[in-house]
Amino acid sequence: MLLTLNLKGVKIMKKKVLVSSIACLTIMVLAFAIASAQGMRRPACDNKGPMMGIGGFHKGDMVKHRNPYHMLKVHADEIGLTDDQLKFLEKKSIDTEKATIKLKSKIDTLRVDMRAEMDQDKPNRTVVFKLLDEMNSLQGELKKTRISYLLDIKDILTPDQQSKARELREKKRGDMMKMHQQRRFHGNPEPEEF
Repeated sequence: MLLTLNLKGVKIMKKKVLVSSIACLTIMVLAFAIASAQGMRRPACDNKGPMMGIGGFHKGDMVKHRNPYHMLKVHADEIGLTDDQLKFLEKKSIDTEKATIKLKSKIDTLRVDMRAEMDQDKPNRTVVFKLLDEMNSLQGELKKTRISYLLDIKDILTPDQQSKARELREKKRGDMMKMHQQRRFHGNPEPEEF
């Protein structure tokens, strides 16, 4: 009888191992299929070098293209920026980025606190509304920080420099829209109009 129980245990164990092996194999096949499919969908890029991330941007470039300082720095000669202006803009850019990171971090922490409170069976209304007020206040500070940065840029640029920067920004916007259209049509040109 003791021998029979051990054999049943071995059979059950073999079934568990077999089921686990099949599950692992299925997961590996799915992971390989997903990775292969993602490798086939290459985003559009300018073909000037190896692709580093989405759309051929380096990860840091995704942040840079949103920061006016980087566009102004790249086109400093075209816009006619002085070294003093560039130094001022770089300092403002760094200060703004640091302040933004701190504010976003505080907001994210409050979101976690809010979620924890809301997950309670009976959330405390006073605590929930206090957290909400703090988050709204910090989001207002975040917007003011960004607007203040843009105003600082306008303050330091001459009207002529502002005009040149605006033209470059509009050209870049047009180029981005053209790139998005090309992606949408999978690189196929739009049909010609007659």
